[in-house]
Amino acid sequence: MGHVIGEHDRPGRSSGLRCELRRNPRRRRSSSDASGKPPEVLAQFSHVETPGLLVRLPAQDHPRLTRLGYRLIVRDNLSGNVVGNWIRVECLTENNCLGEEEGMPENDLSVFAHLMRRAGFGATRSELVGLAARGYETVVEDLVNPERLPEFEEDLAGRYFGGEGGRGPGGWLYRMVNNQRQLEEKMSLFWHHVFATGSVKVAHSPSSNNQIEMFRELGMGDLRTLLTELSKDPAMIFWLDNNENRKDEPNENYGRELLELFSMGVGNYTEEDIKMCARAFTGWTFAQPIPLYPHGLHRADFLFRDDDHDYSEKTFLGESGRFNGEDIIDIIVKQPATAKFISRHLYNFFVADEPQVPSWNVTPPQDPDAIDTMVKAYFDS
Repeated sequence: MGHVIGEHDRPGRSSGLRCELRRNPRRRRSSSDASGKPPEVLAQFSHVETPGLLVRLPAQDHPRLTRLGYRLIVRDNLSGNVVGNWIRVECLTENNCLGEEEGMPENDLSVFAHLMRRAGFGATRSELVGLAARGYETVVEDLVNPERLPEFEEDLAGRYFGGEGGRGPGGWLYRMVNNQRQLEEKMSLFWHHVFATGSVKVAHSPSSNNQIEMFRELGMGDLRTLLTELSKDPAMIFWLDNNENRKDEPNENYGRELLELFSMGVGNYTEEDIKMCARAFTGWTFAQPIPLYPHGLHRADFLFRDDDHDYSEKTFLGESGRFNGEDIIDIIVKQPATAKFISRHLYNFFVADEPQVPSWNVTPPQDPDAIDTMVKAYFDS
């Protein structure tokens, strides 16, 4: 029996067709790769049957579509023109020719729709069909390894959301919808949800935009790096007043929020720990950017003021030393409370609603086993 491998979007053509398997170009709007050459034809089939919309190929001609970046097109044999694209891919063989997971139909679009709602911002039906063609395991691997997917076209977004102020909320929404690296973008929104700042106080769009870009670049990496860069981020420094945190006049605002809202949660530290944390971050500020008028908007950059830093010995979460901010973060990320707190945030954002965050120290998780699994993965990584 032949293999049903595709459904093309031009019904009624029952002869004179050939089917080509090609590598996808990195950018959809171009039919050529970076070298200017058209995508390589990896395989070509003729003598296909087209009962209705389904295209059947002889078994010996069926390729193994297990790698990212393949597409199938339908050409007219006489003119060579493209007359259709594949809009559905199936496999009716027993040898798992599309790499499908046992027990889950490869063309069950509802499964892919659920995945993209949770790990991304949804998908159109045509996009879901394309995802189903690649297989569930491949799609998941692409989501968690965004470098495998094309980069977002900044120049295209700039046409609609350019200007001195950056792209702002509208530009970010556009990016959420159109970025193929969906989980990367969803994670940047997740961290913005946890490490919230607002333009109402920051009032400096380059800093706000740079903060989101930092979440995008680091949001799928390790927590230590993310917290360190967050502590150096001008938007966060200004939002929580760490630019006013000086050796002789410590400001505890950032130290308190770092422990309460950003890492460990209420009930897992003392007031003394807050004081020591604040002292460790004295001198962490930013260089004042050039004034808005008449020069336009310029970025603000992190600045460490040595003369404003408290170098004295500190005791924090049971450990003592002449700690600076990075030392404090090293201690924080080792705490079981931190692993559980971040795991509950991830569960709340991606899986199901949890109780309000301030109650987490007295209210158990909705799914303790899931949280335990995530905590273990945190420490294993």
